[in-house]
Amino acid sequence: MPFNNPYVITDDLGPVVGEFLTDSEPGAMSWPDLETANDDAEEPPTAPEAAPLRVWATHVGAGPG
Repeated sequence: MPFNNPYVITDDLGPVVGEFLTDSEPGAMSWPDLETANDDAEEPPTAPEAAPLRVWATHVGAGPG
């Protein structure tokens, strides 16, 4: 799968759709969630560990029989 972050394959579409529907502004971040850049830092800050992205998948192809 072409994702840079950890992901988990699921066959339950409910949680995937639920996360999509509860995101009131997809792709947007609120000002309080942003941090000030520090140009004087010797090492870049480490990002917090992200929860795995849920990816819905199902079998595609010829069925039995």
